[in-house]
Amino acid sequence: MVREILSAMRNEQDFDTLLWTYGIVCKLEMLPGYIYGFTYKSTSSIYHIFINEALCDVKRNETVLHELEHIELGHFEAGFIGIIDIYYEEQADKEAQKIAEETAIYNWEVKIISGGIYK
Repeated sequence: MVREILSAMRNEQDFDTLLWTYGIVCKLEMLPGYIYGFTYKSTSSIYHIFINEALCDVKRNETVLHELEHIELGHFEAGFIGIIDIYYEEQADKEAQKIAEETAIYNWEVKIISGGIYK
């Protein structure tokens, strides 16, 4: 899913629209400084990603990737309980880093920010 979203963005597709096709909504919110972002799955099976608006653009985008990986890796269906489960956090970090490296040639950071993710 994450690779498909980044690939579609190369074709100038809107980030919010791309996320919605996967049942995901992403919002910028004021969060405590120690929380970069978090995701929850609503009772209507919509994933809500919240990103700390105080983060710099690079950290915001890294956090979006990390949260998308939690969704793609099925952590919510596997009983994921957030920061308590270090294994899932490390797994999401590893996969997000892998995708960031694979897409390093493409400046996806600018696309995400200019694509309307932060409202």
